Amino acid sequence: MEELTASEYLSLLNSMSTFAAVLDREGKLRFINRISLLKSLGYREDEVMGTPIWECMHFKHVASEVKEAFERALRGDSVQIEVNAMKPSGRTFPMILNISPLHSESSGDVKGVVVEGKSVEKEHYYQCLMEEILENLHECILLTDKEGRIVYTNKEVPQKIRMSEEQLKGLSLEDIPCYSYSDDVRDKVADLVKKALSGEHVTAILRARPPEEGSEERTVKIHAAPVEIGGEISGAIIEAEDITDFEQMTEELKRTHRYYKQILDSLQNIIIMLTDADGSILYINNYAEKIFGISSEELKGKKFEDAKFFRDAEKAREHAQASVEKALRGEIVRGVEFHMHAKDGKVIHLLGYTLPFVDNGSVRGALFAAYDITEKKQMENRLRELVDRLRAAQEELMTPVVQIWDKILALPVIGVVDSYRAQKITETLLKRIAKTQAEFVIIDITGVSSMDTEVANNLLKTVKAASLLGCTCIITGIRPEIAQTMTHIGIYFHEIHTERDMQEGLKKCLEMLGYEIR
Repeated sequence: MEELTASEYLSLLNSMSTFAAVLDREGKLRFINRISLLKSLGYREDEVMGTPIWECMHFKHVASEVKEAFERALRGDSVQIEVNAMKPSGRTFPMILNISPLHSESSGDVKGVVVEGKSVEKEHYYQCLMEEILENLHECILLTDKEGRIVYTNKEVPQKIRMSEEQLKGLSLEDIPCYSYSDDVRDKVADLVKKALSGEHVTAILRARPPEEGSEERTVKIHAAPVEIGGEISGAIIEAEDITDFEQMTEELKRTHRYYKQILDSLQNIIIMLTDADGSILYINNYAEKIFGISSEELKGKKFEDAKFFRDAEKAREHAQASVEKALRGEIVRGVEFHMHAKDGKVIHLLGYTLPFVDNGSVRGALFAAYDITEKKQMENRLRELVDRLRAAQEELMTPVVQIWDKILALPVIGVVDSYRAQKITETLLKRIAKTQAEFVIIDITGVSSMDTEVANNLLKTVKAASLLGCTCIITGIRPEIAQTMTHIGIYFHEIHTERDMQEGLKKCLEMLGYEIR
């Protein structure tokens, strides 16, 4: 088996459950292992290193006993002694110290001393640990005997009462000076202790004045419980906490709550609803009540998607449910439009936002905020209807097909003809041809500002489509520059009738219908 290294030996020492230390020949501490026992005594390693062990505070009061054992170890003896180590608080901690000589490997001489310490009994260690916990509580802890007399207090009690533990021992709880000014309070305290000694757990909120002159009353919460040992009540444990600041903070929170609720209830343009983590409604503001005609009490506790304002609106219900579920997962849902129903059946259009309601880093509910956009929607609908009428009128102007004679239609084309307008011209013309059973159409392009390949092709398509319905097209008004452009780009109107102007075109149509023109 390989020899352990120095670092491995050190790790082993530091993991020991007992106190281990090495002293030089003068008794000074040169090494201490890191154990909870040393920490529980309340000292740091750097505070005691280099100090003779009998001058350390936890062994100071037994210095002669420890020093004598150390000197015997220097002479080669192994000594075991029982001592009471002392904490900074003054409480003692019983320990057994094993003090042994540390020999040099080369010469065999004693070059130092090894000290090992452990608690006398495990139960006492836990008792000390419990006392340590009680001493560090911010609440006042008192222990009484079965007659109700104080036998123990933690350090908070003397600080609050301005009396030492020794002065408090033997007093009844109701006789502590801060209670003595009021018979009513004193009687309540006596009753608390009496009930605890009879086996009850009782709590009371009392008003007590600190002993300092001019002090204001404080609110104290007192809890009393029986202490049982071996199945018998041996006393009472009293926990007292000054909750004045908490009470004031609670009242301030209530005022803040009322203040913000008043703000939300004063809003006149936005609906506010709050749900809990299950999606049940906790709050709606006054504006929401006004808009929907439903009181907050009618909605509280109901699932958001099951509220009355979603009746006959399945899509809106689905939107609302989905947005609340997303908010409860921590997502923000912006700008969702849907409609709800007021109590009187009126449809209300909303633009809603759903946000997670976060408290202390956790999602506690969903906050739904929405703007009433009903008037905006109505205005949009009116504008849409107006735009549709204007568009229809514009399209009518874009494609003015006029019946100028029985079986004869005229289509004056003015301005720029793009693909959309060309399609509308074709659609409108074909519908009028079918409706009037026209045999001739005069397409006058005098007002066309320019003619390119696309315009010419669209015109040809219109003529061909009309011919399929049995209608002959006559194109008039081809200006010289248009004719030159069309010839230049290679577009020719083969088998298409053309005339100089609309008058000549009308004559041509009449002649083809059998009329004699004089």
